[in-house]
Amino acid sequence: MFKKLLYFFVNAVLFALWTKPYYCFKKRSASIEKVQRSILLRIVRRNSKTFFGKRHSFNEINNVDAFRMRIPLFTYDTYSAYVDLIREGKQNVLTREPVLALIPSSGSTAPSKYIPFTKGLKQEFLNGISPWMFDLFVNTRKLMFGSTYWSITPVGKNNTKNGRLKIGFDEDGEYLGKVERFFMSKLLSVPKEVSQIKNMEVFRYITLLFLLKDKNLSYVSVWNPTFLMLLLKSTVGWSELLVSDIRDGAITIPVNMDLNLKQTILEKLNRDRKRADELSAVFARWGRRPTVLLEGISLYEAIWPNLTLISCWADGNATRDAHELKTFFPNVKVQPKGLLATEGIVSFPLVGEDGAIVSINSHFFEFIEIEKADTAEEPFQQTKLVHQLQMGKLYSVVITTSGGLYRYRLQDIIKVVGFKNECPLIHFVSKENNISDLFGEKLNEYHVSRVLNEALKNHSLSPSFWMIAPEKGLPDGDYFYTVFLQLSHQSNRVGNLLKSLSEQIEEKLQDNYHYRYCRNLGQLSKLRLFVINSDCNAQETYLRACQSSGQRLGAIKIATLSSKMGWAKTFGGNFV
Repeated sequence: MFKKLLYFFVNAVLFALWTKPYYCFKKRSASIEKVQRSILLRIVRRNSKTFFGKRHSFNEINNVDAFRMRIPLFTYDTYSAYVDLIREGKQNVLTREPVLALIPSSGSTAPSKYIPFTKGLKQEFLNGISPWMFDLFVNTRKLMFGSTYWSITPVGKNNTKNGRLKIGFDEDGEYLGKVERFFMSKLLSVPKEVSQIKNMEVFRYITLLFLLKDKNLSYVSVWNPTFLMLLLKSTVGWSELLVSDIRDGAITIPVNMDLNLKQTILEKLNRDRKRADELSAVFARWGRRPTVLLEGISLYEAIWPNLTLISCWADGNATRDAHELKTFFPNVKVQPKGLLATEGIVSFPLVGEDGAIVSINSHFFEFIEIEKADTAEEPFQQTKLVHQLQMGKLYSVVITTSGGLYRYRLQDIIKVVGFKNECPLIHFVSKENNISDLFGEKLNEYHVSRVLNEALKNHSLSPSFWMIAPEKGLPDGDYFYTVFLQLSHQSNRVGNLLKSLSEQIEEKLQDNYHYRYCRNLGQLSKLRLFVINSDCNAQETYLRACQSSGQRLGAIKIATLSSKMGWAKTFGGNFV
């Protein structure tokens, strides 16, 4: 009872901090054109004397049209030279405010981008996070009485240039203000020091150790649902050791770890015999059947009876994983996160709404209509503003932020699915720039996702993993695209469907003129299927391959399309 009262007090303080930003957002969502203009002019005036601002005559910009006419649309390639100057310690390059850190990007492609993070950008994130949290807690009162798990993942290499500038954050909490971080730290189930563990097996074990010990867990926030599922799948195998360590307040996983770090973590792990006995009873009842429902609940719901909500990606490619996560927690609400990027916050969810609302109080937004993106029109004519978006249309997102990105193409495709007041509600669809192009075939993830999902549905197949990527055959050295599938069961019926499945995918891919042209020229051979062995954990294998290339584990998105070759060697299985 004492803990619940403590959690209520801390959550009440945070709730009070979120109240003003929520009502500010609610008021401004009825006049978004005026609000967006004000945000843009504030950013431009504040940074008019920077190197970038002088180069683009910010002092002559006094309205939205002038800004769009004077500043071209940019991708990261344009900004990389400016970021290099910032890494060398130069000031007033993109922003008047000092850069607090450079944050490596993550997503469907390898993280080759470093995004400047400033105090102003942090406030812009808070302008979206605060109303999101207020709406969530006011509509889910049970969260007030519990603790939370905010995803932390092992830190990568923290490179600096002559010690001048920090690269990356150790935890996502650094996006919050100091007061919010202080009170949030009182709610966390897993201490932040766990992020310092570099060995993945040790990291998962100790994370589970703290999570299982916490019966009051009510809210889980992760990025990729796959991250959470892979973490939980280790629970049953380690159950006896975990329960024993909770009972004794010990860490006995048989893998070496830094002794000083282990001691620091041990100081936060008090013995809890009562909780250990509760968990022993739960594991004894479910055995090795975590998703089997007993009296309507799963093993994981029995472990965390107060868990009320899980926040994670659930749009685009993450849709399939979010659906699978529901088999772990059939009675727990899963709330899609909206569109949050390293560069900025585009949208956040509201309880009861389909889609996430555009965070109009954060950055200045523009949108490129997808069907017009390849025309010969000038960029100024191509972009739409927030108040000009139309129901049902697809757009590519462009942002201008206090972090020093101006007319920056996120290359994220969104779809407008509704409105609240004047403010659009959107779904993330796919990455615009996730393209595989060996010979000019220009396959893009959006088209590939539609083709694969339709084909699998038509053949009544529900694989646990699927992806398409190019391969090079032997001994002829021909190139072809491959659909990688891991089937939940193998039967004669499934085997008979694979040929038909392959033919339909190949036919639909040829709706792409460039792919069809490469096939006709013989640059690409016919698409093939690769069935991944059932004893291979395809998701885990994919994540480890991406992590080895430098991506941050918790933020890796499993893509439907990969431009990387060699997946047949990475996965265990056979071509069929």
